[in-house]
Amino acid sequence: MKDFSWLPPLVTLAAHNGDVIFYTESLYSHFQKDLVNSPIAIFGKPVKVSAKLESDNKHERFWHTITDPHSPKTSDIKEKRAERICWIKAVLDNWLRPEILIYERMKGRDKKLYLFIPEQNYMVVLTEEKKAYYFNTAFHIDYTYKLQEYEREYKKYGPKTKTAP
Repeated sequence: MKDFSWLPPLVTLAAHNGDVIFYTESLYSHFQKDLVNSPIAIFGKPVKVSAKLESDNKHERFWHTITDPHSPKTSDIKEKRAERICWIKAVLDNWLRPEILIYERMKGRDKKLYLFIPEQNYMVVLTEEKKAYYFNTAFHIDYTYKLQEYEREYKKYGPKTKTAP
């Protein structure tokens, strides 16, 4: 049996009394503390967050992480994505754990690094540059067919050998 005790608790809307504004600010605080203001490295490269800001003067990658970027109403928070905001840093800090499957592949002109936890239906995606990785997104995998798609990708492109720097 795999150990997931290293994953932090979910940050829920209910714990914020259903107040979406309060919840969004709390999520953003976690995002800033864990990703923007915290040194993280993977495969010997730092993980950075693009400085591009979007609505409400918040990082564009933050919005991509807590909402559905493919929905016409991208301002709607997707709770299963949002409540796992603290998992991003946990996954990046624990990337050597056997529970995290890692693979890379080209997507368009970008080389993407996928950190995949199939048992938790969870994925963190980074874009590789010469001297750093850039946080792209993280999400809960909502559908069985998508989970199976990522499992096929892992079989095709993975595993990326995990070596500590």
